[in-house]
Amino acid sequence: MLDWSKLYEECLGDCQLPDLPARLVIPRPSKSVTEFLEIARSSSSTLQQVTEAIERDTELTTQVLRLINSSAFGLKQRVTSIPRAITLLGHRRCKVMLMSAALAASMTSANQGFDGADGFLAKSLERAIFARQTAMTLNVDAEAAYVAALLQDLLLPFLQHAYPNDYNEFLRDGEPLDQLERARFGWDHATMAATILKSWNFPTDVVCCVAYHHQIQKILQVDHLRTSGLIAPALSALLPDGFQQEPEGVLKLFHVQQAIPDFRFIEIAAEVDDEFGQPDGQLFHRISLCDHLSRLAVGVVEQKRAQTNWLGKTIGRYTLEEKIGQGSMGEVYRARHSMLRRPAAVKLMSIAHLNPEAILRFEKEAQTTSELSSPHTVQVYDYGTTSEGVLFYVMEYLDGMSLRELIETYGPIPEGRVIHILSQVCGSLAEAHGKGLIHRDVKPDNIVLSISGGVCDFAKLLDFGLVEVVGGHAEKSGGKSIQGTPLYMAPEAILNPEHIDGRTDVYALGAVAYYLLTGMPLFPGKNITNVLHAQVHEIPPTPSELLGEPISDDLEGLIMQCLQKPLEQRPGCVLEVAERLSRCPSANQWSFADARQWWAQHDNSRDSRYSLELMRPEIIDCSDLALGSTSQTHLVISNTSTARAGTPSIH
Repeated sequence: MLDWSKLYEECLGDCQLPDLPARLVIPRPSKSVTEFLEIARSSSSTLQQVTEAIERDTELTTQVLRLINSSAFGLKQRVTSIPRAITLLGHRRCKVMLMSAALAASMTSANQGFDGADGFLAKSLERAIFARQTAMTLNVDAEAAYVAALLQDLLLPFLQHAYPNDYNEFLRDGEPLDQLERARFGWDHATMAATILKSWNFPTDVVCCVAYHHQIQKILQVDHLRTSGLIAPALSALLPDGFQQEPEGVLKLFHVQQAIPDFRFIEIAAEVDDEFGQPDGQLFHRISLCDHLSRLAVGVVEQKRAQTNWLGKTIGRYTLEEKIGQGSMGEVYRARHSMLRRPAAVKLMSIAHLNPEAILRFEKEAQTTSELSSPHTVQVYDYGTTSEGVLFYVMEYLDGMSLRELIETYGPIPEGRVIHILSQVCGSLAEAHGKGLIHRDVKPDNIVLSISGGVCDFAKLLDFGLVEVVGGHAEKSGGKSIQGTPLYMAPEAILNPEHIDGRTDVYALGAVAYYLLTGMPLFPGKNITNVLHAQVHEIPPTPSELLGEPISDDLEGLIMQCLQKPLEQRPGCVLEVAERLSRCPSANQWSFADARQWWAQHDNSRDSRYSLELMRPEIIDCSDLALGSTSQTHLVISNTSTARAGTPSIH
């Protein structure tokens, strides 16, 4: 455990404020604060005496209540009176909050003539909440972190006002502010602020946190400092601000995230935004911290990513050997395990798409797929973040072709082969549905044929990034979010996406079967709006009508039943589909020998391009669609190929 008193002596000792120009006005406690401190020191003081000392100053009372409620020290209800605040928090906590409120009030008064005074106070509160959330994540003192982060920059507006030329020059230098201050003045604002708080009798841990808030490297290098309360305020000091105190703050946040996996600064920033979004938390007009950090992260990591030659680079235990795919959201490499020598495919996700939704989808695909063991589901071996901050996951390498490639290259396939392929996909979906997982994006692009263990035409189902959990406790995707690929979407996935089940995937499976038999999707030649309308309202021609040649009644009847608009009229589950496929007369018309002969006769040397699903999403407003729903709906659509079966995917 950290000895705060010893650290206090090391960082401040007998440190005194330097001789400062008369124009520099240092905030000082008001008379009511001084009276409160005297009363609080006495063990015989009553609650009424302490309360009266605070309530003599109306502005101070307002500041205390505002800070207590915005910091939310584990309180489930809003505090509306000083007596209740003191009762709930105790003298020590209330003393610290009072001192913080007094300084905030003093700064507000002194800063009235300064440009951006409200913005500075808003940023201070933002840092304080970030520090508190970080402290809670890292299991250190959240109260001290909050107060230290709130007050650590309290002198900066005054210093900037007293030394305008120097601080304007500092802004142009692009170096850490505390280093420039020490080089110019022989002191820095962190030490000065800590010295002032020391003279105000602030708790030792708060004073030390303020003194150390620009020493993140030292904190990380010393074990007992790294696990102490120093770390949270120091991390909050890396956030962007108007003084540009840490020009490489976001890069340093990435480095800390690598060293401390539990610290995920974008997620913590989102929690800060949530608190500011509460009715009582919106004190100032502000820009979303999560959005701001995400935009800065794009520049930082994309710059490092652009400078990185990934070929030959090792990620985890996998060495990248060849780029096999690229989309606007990332790249895909063939790789090899350093010990097992097995090939793998490594997806790298561009940091330009580092937003909570993209991260959630990326992680959900990796996590969900890794939990499935069906041989007909692509296997995921590992996932994480590289030292450059790029998301990655390692999956089974498939040297084959997607069903879309198969049909576009060789045309429709015979009934027996359709049954052979669909039966395998049913096996993958059956396991997923048994775990309450609905795929929601079954389509030809997401089914790959390859040679596995000497078996040809071995089908693998991919891309569980849109998977939905039914009958469980997983978070829903939210609202009326339509997600999937229009040509393979069931009506309920369009009209009522919150109420889907395994029969939604059955519909998509029927659409895939239709495409394999005919070489055409259900509703070709239509734009996205018309496709969605057709999926809800139009009955497609049967495969035999479209082809002008007979299809066995059993297979065609099953496919058209899978494509029924009401889900109650479809087969009840994929196992029923598989069982009925096995009873079709053409079920035995495609054997393993037939598959082996086909693969021997056709060129299968090209790499699978399934990984090109890493495409940039765009949002389309479909509020004017006549789909039978009056609510406004938005589609998030990936720009995949629109040739024949290829159609944009809604994510």
